[in-house]
Amino acid sequence: VGNAHTFDVTVEQNAGGGSWAPAVGVTVTASLVPGISGATITGGTCASGVTNASGVCTVTVNSATVGVGTVNASATWSVGGVSITRATNGTSGWNSNTSGTKTWVDARIKISPDATNEVGKAHTFTVTVEKNAGDGDGFVAASGVTVTPSASNSLGATGTITGGTCTTTVTNGSGQCTIIVSSPTTGHTTVNASATLTINGQVGSATVSRSTATNPGPGGTGPSVKTWVDASITITPSDTAEVGGTLTFIVTVRKDLGDGNGLIPASGVDV
Repeated sequence: VGNAHTFDVTVEQNAGGGSWAPAVGVTVTASLVPGISGATITGGTCASGVTNASGVCTVTVNSATVGVGTVNASATWSVGGVSITRATNGTSGWNSNTSGTKTWVDARIKISPDATNEVGKAHTFTVTVEKNAGDGDGFVAASGVTVTPSASNSLGATGTITGGTCTTTVTNGSGQCTIIVSSPTTGHTTVNASATLTINGQVGSATVSRSTATNPGPGGTGPSVKTWVDASITITPSDTAEVGGTLTFIVTVRKDLGDGNGLIPASGVDV
């Protein structure tokens, strides 16, 4: 969706000489058949001029929504002094039933969930890829798609992708694969996923690329963020006391929220 398509309209005539020739200088009127897409005619030489020396003018259409758009063209011109009307919708003349059909498709990619984990403990993200073939069925699972995962760190994290099905195979029957990430240090790990898939429409197919980082598609998601946290507990002092005497130990509990501030006191903790 959002990508314009240009149709060529070819007008020819046979003045009785036995062969067909380009019909030059003919005014062509283009129209869209109402359908399930929001297609509109956005330009082309048919709208601004007449057929060229090859008897051709163009019609450009675009749609911001998925679905099928059908374009027709009609013209009336003089051939050997006779006014003739021809239309691609088949309502007039011989060999004119040649409407142009354009299918707009779409795709989306999602990654989830955002979560918080203790350092050193792996976390699994699920990537979901879906496609919309413009057939009225909406978004459905896109199986067999290769997903490329990536991870970036901030606030001290050193997370890496350590496994998952996205790294070894393609999306399953639910359009999903997994990414496993772990970090030995606190901070944030941002995980993205991208995919390029071929979607078969009513006429032909289209290649669509989607990324959680830049273009997830309608209903898709942006990156998922993993926060790695840690904690520590200490007891002091190591000391010697006389028998029968008392010795007080101090227990200190601290926490690291993965926000770049390091270990801070953890109040309200049961010890």
